[in-house]
Amino acid sequence: IKETGGDDFIVVDGEVTGYTGDSTEVTIPEGVTKIGASAFKKSQIQKITIPAEVTEIGENAFQGSTALQEVVFSGKNNVAEIGSYAFSGCGELTGFSFGENLTEIKEHTFEYCTKLSGELRLPKNLTVIGAYAFGSCSALNGNLNIPENVTSIGEGAFSGCSGLTGNLQLPEKITSIGTYAFNGCSGFNGSLTLPSGITEIADSVFGNCSGFMGELIIPAGVTRIGRYAFGSCSGFSGTLKLPENLESLSDSAFYGCSGFTGELVIPDKVTNLPRKVFARMTGITAVTVGRGVTSIYTDASDFPFYGMTGVENVSFLGETPPSASYFWNNNIFDGMTGLKTVYVPKGAYKAYSDAYRENLPETVRIKETGGDDFIITDGELVGYTGEDTEITVPDGATKIGASAFRKLQIQKIVISPEVTEIGENAFKDCASLEEVVFSGENNIKTVEEGAFRNCTKLTSFEFGEKLTAIGNFAFENCTALSGELRFSEGLTTIGESAFYNCSNLTGELKLPEALTSIGINAFLGCSGFTGELAIPDKITEIKYGTFSGMTGITAIVFGRSVKSVYTDYIGYDHAFYNMAGVEKVTFLGKTPPSYSKYSIFACMPNLKKIYVTADVLE
Repeated sequence: IKETGGDDFIVVDGEVTGYTGDSTEVTIPEGVTKIGASAFKKSQIQKITIPAEVTEIGENAFQGSTALQEVVFSGKNNVAEIGSYAFSGCGELTGFSFGENLTEIKEHTFEYCTKLSGELRLPKNLTVIGAYAFGSCSALNGNLNIPENVTSIGEGAFSGCSGLTGNLQLPEKITSIGTYAFNGCSGFNGSLTLPSGITEIADSVFGNCSGFMGELIIPAGVTRIGRYAFGSCSGFSGTLKLPENLESLSDSAFYGCSGFTGELVIPDKVTNLPRKVFARMTGITAVTVGRGVTSIYTDASDFPFYGMTGVENVSFLGETPPSASYFWNNNIFDGMTGLKTVYVPKGAYKAYSDAYRENLPETVRIKETGGDDFIITDGELVGYTGEDTEITVPDGATKIGASAFRKLQIQKIVISPEVTEIGENAFKDCASLEEVVFSGENNIKTVEEGAFRNCTKLTSFEFGEKLTAIGNFAFENCTALSGELRFSEGLTTIGESAFYNCSNLTGELKLPEALTSIGINAFLGCSGFTGELAIPDKITEIKYGTFSGMTGITAIVFGRSVKSVYTDYIGYDHAFYNMAGVEKVTFLGKTPPSYSKYSIFACMPNLKKIYVTADVLE
């Protein structure tokens, strides 16, 4: 744009507001004190010479001047102010000399000056470095010496300056460092000490600074560490010491910081552990979770501790287990493949076991800090934290509580006459358990749901005379359980899938006369039973899959009270599916049991005779 009949330089009251000439090398004329806003924006000049009279360079003054290579000061550099975006996008600019009068480098001033090279020498009176002031100046190299009077470094100020090297020394007067300020400065290779006046570490401020080596010193006053603040800073070493005043940690704050070693202590004031906050910190060997943590993120594979393969011990200081953020996935230890022990406060074993035991491998123990091997509360044995494989239930225990030995690698358990109840999932998934021995009279009255579920090496179990109920899934998949089942005469209930897939049980299945209920799939897959199966008189309903797959049975006797049989499908749901060995069926009742769809005998291909009472025939 040119003025008709005008000069190349447009000067108004000592301010150059524009240049209309065609020269590529330009000298600012005498009398000019300011290069105005956008005066040379997007020009094709290659060199600009600035006299000592100029004290100000306006915003956008040379923005987008992609041919500009040199800025020369013909005398003393008296520039005291440089506006935002002044040299932004000057991709050929190789250097710039700062005058001592400059106190602030504003936002985006040299952003995308990708050929700006050499050591950056900032003026000693500088107090503020604005947002993205040197963003993406990747050719800058050598040490970055930030003047001692700087109090603030803006967002992205040096982001992408990957050529900067050496120690990054941050002056003590700094109280604010913006998000992404040093993100991607991978060339820094020393330790890092943050100024004591910092109270918040912003998002991604040192993210991807993989060259840092040595310790990271975080000041005591820091209360928040932002998202990806130190993400992928894999070179840090030593112990990561989080300040006691820390209240908040954000996503991926220390993601991939694999060089830290030893114990990681999460301060008491932290309440939430967000996604990936410590993920892939492979050098950490122990984690202590502070008293204030109440929630831990557990979605997908973004767990806070995911990939912390070196961790062997996790200690919780809070009495209440932190909750998982997603109820359907509460494995907060996912990715801690080396975990051996989880320590919890004394008296908190049951709460933590209920919360976390299900998702822990069998090799991991939950232990109370300073507690005994056996944890007994009001006569209930709620947990065992020892290392023995052969265990005797101690005196004073009258109940083996829910999940008390779940997933433990015990091989033998000795139970005293004092014990009258085996609780829900008490020995579930104890894949090494082979023997259950009663040291005296067997006084067990109830074996609750899932008590021995998936105990695949358990070979036998003695049912005492006082037993009245076997819960759902109590012995499901106890595939080594063998020999005859000998029930007490007082047994009234056998629950759903109670002996599902116990294929090595043999002999006749003698069901006691007191039995009033047999659950669905109760004996499904028990193919080893032989001879006659007599259904007691108090049973009124034969549910789906109850005796399915009992191929060794040769005769069935229906008790007098059986009113209905589930036969909706020709498959495992059919109460008598695949009972090919049955040749004879006897009905003792006067009224034929009803069936839902297919014949009661549909899965008995070798059936020869059906017997009914004489008065029925009459």
